Amino acid sequence: MESGPPVPTLLRLLACLPLLAAALGARAEVEPAHPMIDFAVLEAPAEALDGLPTPELESRRGALAAALAAAAPAGTAAELEQALLDALLRYDDERVRIVELIPAMIERYGADAELGEDLMNFRATLGGVIEELRPEVVSLQTYKPYDFRVGLSYMSLMATLRQHPEVRARMRADQADPATAVGAHQQRLAERYAGVEQARAALERSRRQAGLQARLARIEAELRRRQAL
Repeated sequence: MESGPPVPTLLRLLACLPLLAAALGARAEVEPAHPMIDFAVLEAPAEALDGLPTPELESRRGALAAALAAAAPAGTAAELEQALLDALLRYDDERVRIVELIPAMIERYGADAELGEDLMNFRATLGGVIEELRPEVVSLQTYKPYDFRVGLSYMSLMATLRQHPEVRARMRADQADPATAVGAHQQRLAERYAGVEQARAALERSRRQAGLQARLARIEAELRRRQAL
C-alpha cells in the first residue's frame, strides 16, 4: 500500500528487493541487504603508527578517550540490536493492520468486483505470510526474510491499485486525513517508523564507537611497545 512520507520509500524498497533476489536466483543465505539492518559504519583506513611521534600518539589517545566518554552508547551491541528489532516489530504490528482495513476499504472506495477480489487476495496472501513467518522472527536476521515477503505482498497491492487511479486517488486523500481509518493507520505508521530510525541511529552510534575503541586500543598498544623499549 502506498503511503505518505517517510513510509513509502521503505515500502517500495522492501517490495523491490525480493524481486531482485528472485531474478538473481538468490536463496536465503544470499539475501539482499536490508536497509535498516545491514549497514556498515565507514572508518578511516588504519594508519601506520610507528612513524608518529610519541606526543602525537598521546594527544590522539586523549582525544579518542574524550570522544568515547562524551558519547557513551545507550547499551551493549546486543541490547541495541534487540531495541532495533523491537522497533521494527512495533512498526510491523501497525503495518499489517492493513489486513483488517481491507474490507472497509473495498466498501469505502466503491471497488468493483474485480478489484474487490484482488484486494481480498492480497489480504489472504499477507495474512498467510504473517501466520507462517512472523512467529519465527526472533532476531534481526530472522526478521529480514519475513520483511521481504511482506514487501512482496505490498508490491502486489501497489501494482493492483495503479490500475484503478480513481480508487488510488481517494485512498491517497484518506492517507492525508488522520480522521479516516486509512489516515490514522498512516499516521501511526509514520510514528513507528520514526522509532525504527531512532533505534537504528543508536545502533549506528554504537558501531561507530566500536571503531573508535579499536583505534584507541591500537594507539595504546603502540605506546606500551615504546615504553617497553
